[in-house]
Amino acid sequence: MAYERLVKLILSDLPAGSRLSETELASRLGMSKTPVREALLKLENEGLVLPIPHVGYLIPYLSYLELREALEVREAVEGYLAMLAADRISDTELAGIRKAFDEGQASLGTDPASDIATMKELNSTLHGSIMRAADNSKMDQILATVRNQVDRGIKELVGNDVSRYKESFEQHLAILSALEAHDPAQAERAMRDHIGSINAHILRRFR
Repeated sequence: MAYERLVKLILSDLPAGSRLSETELASRLGMSKTPVREALLKLENEGLVLPIPHVGYLIPYLSYLELREALEVREAVEGYLAMLAADRISDTELAGIRKAFDEGQASLGTDPASDIATMKELNSTLHGSIMRAADNSKMDQILATVRNQVDRGIKELVGNDVSRYKESFEQHLAILSALEAHDPAQAERAMRDHIGSINAHILRRFR
């Protein structure tokens, strides 16, 4: 609970360079310091916060090397998960995803903010469904170690670039088609192409 709320706080409200204290965070979140302390230690291991002796923690500025490494891990792991999912996902699950995408696509074109919200939701639907269908908890754990770094990179370096979200949406459709064909090789290739293009976009903007 404390961990999820702190992640949301860091990814939505707190900029790089912000200083954090257990006492202030506990007060802000309305909970005791113990779960906050445990959450901060976990975030430290993920590189989202840095300890400052006698002060608390600091949200560090993005590191090009750490971000690049996190993006590369995500590309490799999610590509493999897509390959596994193509064999294991049910047609019932696929029908639900296709319905969500058809309805989402029909709603696009109203305004950029609404379009981005819709495409973000479809992104979560597709990637979440692939993780569940792949059914590999060890790979999920590996992905969890870099997910927050990747999300922070997307927040700071993609932001509300609607053209990037539209490009990702088209790539999601290609991934979905490969899953519907139950083609593991094509599903992995489509996923790696998708994430590779996001990685290139993020790292170009970093420089």
